[in-house]
Amino acid sequence: MKMQRRYAKSPLQTLANEALQGVDFVTDETGKKIKEIRLRRGLTQKQLAEKCGLSEPTIRNYELGNRKPSLETIEIIADALEVTTFEIVLPELISRLEKIGFKLALTEDCEPIFRLQSNNKVLRGLLLMYWMYR
Repeated sequence: MKMQRRYAKSPLQTLANEALQGVDFVTDETGKKIKEIRLRRGLTQKQLAEKCGLSEPTIRNYELGNRKPSLETIEIIADALEVTTFEIVLPELISRLEKIGFKLALTEDCEPIFRLQSNNKVLRGLLLMYWMYR
């Protein structure tokens, strides 16, 4: 039985889903984050599975990193946990960007931005080309 939305999808949830389409961001860390949020909410794997319309072994396998949930499934789990998709996958996304030389920073208006901290000339060149031709 598939979970029915209790509330309309927020603009942030919609933005998160659009931003993450086609990005391979799901790792073992994603499952760990699901578990961390589930425990913080005081839910068992069985309770989360019931809220999501998934089986308990499926939730367990996601949390252990034995299986990787799709973006659609992460959205369902995020709904059940009452968080955004970004809250589940953002830590891994930031980690991957930092590994290639980006640093999360805030503007004077407290807007989050990524700054390139790397001296990687190839990466700098690719980014420059992207901005010139987009």
